[in-house]
Amino acid sequence: MKDACMGKEVINTSRKLKSLIREEEKLEAKIADMQIRLEEVRKAKKMEEDAEILKSFRSMELETWDLYNLATGIKDGEISMEILRQVMATGAEAKKAEESEAAAADPESPESLISEDDFNLTDAGEAPAGEESIEDEE
Repeated sequence: MKDACMGKEVINTSRKLKSLIREEEKLEAKIADMQIRLEEVRKAKKMEEDAEILKSFRSMELETWDLYNLATGIKDGEISMEILRQVMATGAEAKKAEESEAAAADPESPESLISEDDFNLTDAGEAPAGEESIEDEE
C-alpha cells in the first residue's frame, strides 16, 4: 500500500503481526541452535558407540590379523551378528578348556588337587567297592 502523500510504500502491520514475526525469527534461531546441538550429540554418540565396539573387539583377545579379518568381514557383510556370537561362544569355550588344561598341568592349582575319586561318587547311591551302603545296614 502506498502513501499518496509521501510516495513511499508503507507496510501497515498491526502489533500482533509484528509480534508474530519476531517470535518466528526467535524460533528459527532456536531451531538452528538446536540443530547444531543435535549434530554435536549425534557425533558424541557415534564416538561412544565406536569406543564400545573397540572395547568389545579387544576383549576378544584376537591376534592382529584375526581382528582385521573380523572387522573386514563385518564391514563387507560376510559376517553376521549370529556368526559373531557363535565365534565368541566358541572362543569362550576354548579359553575355558585352555584354562582347565593349564590347571591340570599345574600340580599346585586348586583344580588339580581335587578329583571325583576324592568324593567316592558312584551311580544311583551305590556304595564304593568294599564299603556298605546306608541301605545295607538297615
